[in-house]
Amino acid sequence: AGCGAHSLVLLTLGTGVGGGIVLDGQVWHGADDSAGEMGHTILVPGGRPCRCGQAGCFERYCSANAIAARLVEAIEAGEDSMLAAQVRAGGEVDAMAVQHAMEAGDALASRIWDETCYYLALGCITIERMLAPDLIVLAGGLIGAGDLLLRPVQEYYEKLRWRLTERLTPIAFSTLGSQAGIIGAAMVARTMPT
Repeated sequence: AGCGAHSLVLLTLGTGVGGGIVLDGQVWHGADDSAGEMGHTILVPGGRPCRCGQAGCFERYCSANAIAARLVEAIEAGEDSMLAAQVRAGGEVDAMAVQHAMEAGDALASRIWDETCYYLALGCITIERMLAPDLIVLAGGLIGAGDLLLRPVQEYYEKLRWRLTERLTPIAFSTLGSQAGIIGAAMVARTMPT
């Protein structure tokens, strides 16, 4: 998806949220090699506690694990869902189960999915305003949801946009599939000094 882009930000949406930044065709490592650690940028001040010690991290709202955890917590707090019996029986619920429940019309799963799309758009608009890259690329297991993820993210992204400029960085899915991480790691290794 990023071919020809001089600058882009990659967000990997899997069990966590990872990322990478390319500026002027080069991977940006930052002063201490931690640039692009998007999953632990604070998205919701005072929000959900994160294992990193902060609260409100991107990863606690937009990862596959967070989607499932938020649904389970809502059921445990008394909300109803077609997944409630499974949760109460101690069964595992993952993001794909939440997606399927949402597609079947489950109100709680739909709300969790919609909130995830909003938070992802909020994170993307923050990236867009800070870096104004040519492209924001979404990768990882969650992009398997296709337009069920991309369309609402793009709609929220458009609503959240800065109105003082016409330009808005496009958001696209990675076209590298499950090989994106391996290819990215190889490219970083090629550019590292020996």
